[in-house]
Amino acid sequence: SMQHKLLPKYRGRFDVQPVFAPERYELMPFPIVNVARKPKTRSMHRFDIEVEGSHNYFVDGTMVDNSPESTPGGRAVKFYSSVRLDIRRVETIKDGAEAVGNRARVKVVKNKCAPPFRQAEFDIMYGKGISREGSLLDVAVDLGIVKKSGAWFTYEGEQLGQGRENVKNFLAENIDLVFEISEKVRQAVGIGEPEATNESDNENDNVVDLRGADGAE
Repeated sequence: SMQHKLLPKYRGRFDVQPVFAPERYELMPFPIVNVARKPKTRSMHRFDIEVEGSHNYFVDGTMVDNSPESTPGGRAVKFYSSVRLDIRRVETIKDGAEAVGNRARVKVVKNKCAPPFRQAEFDIMYGKGISREGSLLDVAVDLGIVKKSGAWFTYEGEQLGQGRENVKNFLAENIDLVFEISEKVRQAVGIGEPEATNESDNENDNVVDLRGADGAE
């Protein structure tokens, strides 16, 4: 303190505040040393699909487990993706006491290529992937091609088995029956192969070859 240098009557009658220059931020160029980018795989070149349902999420910069708020990557991923799938596990498929797969419910929360908000359920078996027999059985039951009475499944008066998992195993062992039911399902939903008509044959017969003997037109 400098008060001892003042006269006693002036001591304590002043207040000195330090004066600092205001802070100023300036942009400075800096060379980029390295940019780490993941190389695009073959599937990344073909699709830009984001799959929701991963176990870890970032909510306002905080890691949250099993939260449906947002997916990793920030908000830009939602706008960049053409298709966004919300995958939820409905139940666990068990063979006795052993878990052999999961029943999944998938909802298309965003789709720029087709109508969105469609929903589907299917079985994902461990080590095998999506169960084709299980999906075919579900659609066939909905269309009435396969009859379900209690736990029994019947096709054209013949019992396929008791219990959904037993019927799936039976279909996996009988490929011809799978093709037969699949063909009827396709015809029921209108995506079967169109039959050749006589008109197309007549059109082919009426085609005139305009090329000469030397092959020139």
